[in-house]
Amino acid sequence: LEMSINGDVHISGVELTGMGFSHGTVPSLIYITAEKNSDYKVTIDNCKLYNSSMGIGTYKAKKLEVDKCEFSNLRDYSIISHTNCHISNSTFAHTGYVQFCGTGYRCDLLVENSTFIKNKSNISVFKNDSTSVNAQIYNNTFISCKNPSYLSISDNVLATVAGNIFAGTSVSVNKKGGLDTKQQSFENNLFAGRGLNLGA
Repeated sequence: LEMSINGDVHISGVELTGMGFSHGTVPSLIYITAEKNSDYKVTIDNCKLYNSSMGIGTYKAKKLEVDKCEFSNLRDYSIISHTNCHISNSTFAHTGYVQFCGTGYRCDLLVENSTFIKNKSNISVFKNDSTSVNAQIYNNTFISCKNPSYLSISDNVLATVAGNIFAGTSVSVNKKGGLDTKQQSFENNLFAGRGLNLGA
């Protein structure tokens, strides 16, 4: 399901299954592009996405909201976003990571009340320029991550991680050379594994 939008869009109640391709383009099950510097919002709720290489991708839309969705057996990533992103009340099982990379202006990430089960590096948050990212990771459950860490945060990201359960491998804060270090706050999380890794 691929769209080039010139306004807000709402996708609800869709179930999509696909496949991975060994050669050529690997599509997202849902991929939304917008005009440059748009104010458009993409809302995706009550959807099921499974058995493919990638789940949801957005480009240049101002905000992505994902609520009450199910993701399973996605090889490369479940969600990739370069703009403001709010993920809530969703389930991720045997999927690739949620990748958030803000570019060009201040952008925010909020992930709350969601469950991540046996995924690869569940959430990755980074920034490649000097503009700011505010990441909030609240009240989620992370179980049995396949890769070294559930939550990978670059040290130039302002982040609050609170009320989460991490069962298994570690949470990492990774150095990003040449960029200003921001403050990460970890409050009232339960670590049942290797705990918090502050990377060099």
